[in-house]
Amino acid sequence: MTIESENIFDDPELKQALERAVPKMIAPLSLRQRIEHAMNAATPTQTRPEVLPEKRSNRWHILSWLPPHRRLAIAASIAGLGLGIGLFLASEHSAVTPGHSAWTASEPLIIRGALVRHDEMGQSLASGDEQFRRSLYTVPQVREQLRRDAAIDIPQVDLAPAGWKLAGAKPCVMGNCRGAQIFYTRGQQTLSVFVFPPGRFSPEMLADCAGQSGHLAAFRKLPEATLFVVARSSGNQLQQEELEAVATQLAAQP
Repeated sequence: MTIESENIFDDPELKQALERAVPKMIAPLSLRQRIEHAMNAATPTQTRPEVLPEKRSNRWHILSWLPPHRRLAIAASIAGLGLGIGLFLASEHSAVTPGHSAWTASEPLIIRGALVRHDEMGQSLASGDEQFRRSLYTVPQVREQLRRDAAIDIPQVDLAPAGWKLAGAKPCVMGNCRGAQIFYTRGQQTLSVFVFPPGRFSPEMLADCAGQSGHLAAFRKLPEATLFVVARSSGNQLQQEELEAVATQLAAQP
């Protein structure tokens, strides 16, 4: 027999049975009012959260006009400038004992600096910069200065038979590392002889730095100095073997 769902609780006897089984749970009105009053009294008064006073920015301060990433960039620039000035002052005022070198720059940085010096000298001479040309030293002048400042000698060798023309020389100071550069040209080819005090240089270190910048380079370790021969050639006309021969010839000089 099918029973319609909406007529389930229409049976009077079923309703009476439920009323007898379920006790009356609703409290009198007066009791409910006393309970609600007690509960309201026990509930703590809601307070507004403490608001910290907002720190007012100085709208007239120039940095307050800039976004945060601009302020960070300015702070980093100021810090880098201070570090550079500090290193410069240290290199200018630190005394160097003859025969010794207080390294303020690591050897790879000195090698990269020498490669840059080689290219800059070649570009200045090729552009006809007369002021730069007049600033060059003679080999005896730079030899005497290097002997006085670092107590090392520059090897004497004549590269004219191989077609190299002496263009000039200059002291080469990087931090407290004092060396010298002698510059030669041969057509579109340029060659520099660098002499530095002994350090932790190595042929692998020089070859790695030179390879990254597109130079040819040869390394020789002398009893009291380090010798680099650096060259650049348009069209790769200059061979590494010739550069090694020049370095060997220089290292053989007393």
